Amino acid sequence: DAALVVGSNVRKEQPLAGLRLRKAALAGASVFAVNPVDYAFNFDLAGRIVVSPDRIADELAGIARAAAAGDGPEGEGGSGAEPTAAQRAAAAGLADAQRAVVLLGSAAGAHPQAAELRALARTIARRAGARLGYLSDGPNGAGAAVAGMLPHRGPGGAPVASTGRDAAAMLDAKLPAYLLLGTEPELDCANSEAALAALEGARTVVALTGYASPAMESYASVLLPIGLFTETPGTFYNAEGRRQRYEAATTPPGEARPAWRILRVLANRLEVDGFDHEGIEDVRAEVDAGVGEVAPPDNLVGPEPGAVAGLGSSAGEGEEGTDSAALPLWRVGEVPLYAVDPLVRRAGALQRTVEAPAPEVRVNPAVARALGLAAGGMVAVRQNGSERTLAVAEDSAVPDGCLLLHAGVPHSVGLGPAWGPVSAVRVT
Repeated sequence: DAALVVGSNVRKEQPLAGLRLRKAALAGASVFAVNPVDYAFNFDLAGRIVVSPDRIADELAGIARAAAAGDGPEGEGGSGAEPTAAQRAAAAGLADAQRAVVLLGSAAGAHPQAAELRALARTIARRAGARLGYLSDGPNGAGAAVAGMLPHRGPGGAPVASTGRDAAAMLDAKLPAYLLLGTEPELDCANSEAALAALEGARTVVALTGYASPAMESYASVLLPIGLFTETPGTFYNAEGRRQRYEAATTPPGEARPAWRILRVLANRLEVDGFDHEGIEDVRAEVDAGVGEVAPPDNLVGPEPGAVAGLGSSAGEGEEGTDSAALPLWRVGEVPLYAVDPLVRRAGALQRTVEAPAPEVRVNPAVARALGLAAGGMVAVRQNGSERTLAVAEDSAVPDGCLLLHAGVPHSVGLGPAWGPVSAVRVT
C-alpha cells in the first residue's frame, strides 16, 4: 500500500512490476518516486522528486532523516540538513503503510554512487518498516553473480581468498589481452571512451560473439561465433530470485557453438584445470554444487551510510579541455529500451519505433535558453576530451543542470561516463 521508486523508469524497465504498482495505486496505494528524469507513470504519484543525478543521494538522505523523525545521529546518511516537505511526505507515506516497499531501478544501479544509494535505501526501508527490492537491469546479472562471476565472490556468494578486478578496473589497467564474452564494450560499458581506449591499445582481443560489427572488427584479433541465448540451454534467475532452467529453441547457425564449449576448448588448449565438461548437465551440476540453495535475502542488515560524498558544486568541474564558454551540466545516460543488448539493437522493426531515440541531446527549455539554443539547433557535448555534435530537442522532463544523452547507442560511442559531468556549447 506504499512504495518508493528510486532511479527507475519502471514502466519501460520492468513492465510487470510497473503493472503491479499501477494496480496498487489504483487500489489506493501511495507511490513516491525519486528520479533523474520526470518519467511518465500511467498512474498518479503521491509525490515525485526530480533532480540532477548528483543530488539523488542527498534526496534519499533527507528521506532517511525524515524516517528517523530526527532521532538519528547527526550526519548519518547525509549532511544533517532539515528534510524538505517532499522528503517528509515520502518518509511518512512509507511509515504509515501496512505493507511498504523501496525499489531501486537501473538508474540507481548505474549511478556512480550506487553503493551509497543502496545503503541509503536500506536505511529508509529499515526505519520505515518497509521491504527493499531491486528491479534487475541485466539479462541475467543475478545468475552470473550467484554462479561466482564477481571478482570478490565465489559461487553462492561465498568470499574468495584473492579478489580479482572488476570490469572497470580491467579497462583502467590497459591490459595486454582481453577476452570478451557476448558483449560490445563500446555500447555496453558505462564508460565508452575508456572501453575503446583499452581495447584498441591491447595486443590481443578475443571476442566470443553472436554478431560482428565494424567497431569490433577494428579492435578484435579473433572473432569466435557463439550461439545466442535461444540457441543454447541455460539458467536464468528471474526478478523474484527464482532459478529457471530452459532448453535451446534451435541450434546455433554455421560454425557458432555454445559459449561454454568454446571456453572449454580454450582452457584445454591452455592446459587450465577444471574444464572437463562433456555436456551442459556437467556445467549445471558444477554450478549447482557451488551455489546450493541460495535464496534472496529477506533482511535489511547492512552498514549504515556515511556522509554523502559530494560530487562537486559545478557539474562540469574537473572537465579537461572544456571551453570557457561551455555550460557545465550533468549527463543522464540512460540506456533506451531497445538498446540493452546486441539482439534488440539489430532488430529493424524495434529500431523504427518511438523507443529508438534519435541522435540528439535532450534539455529542458531553461537550459536551452542558457545555451542560446532552439529546438533543432546543434550543440557540442564534451566529455573526457571527446566531443559529439548533435541536434537539440527540448524536453521539460529533464531537470535543470542536466542533459539527456543516451548510452548504448551509436551516437554516444566514444564519450565518457554515461552518468557524470559534461559540458555543452552551442555550435554556430
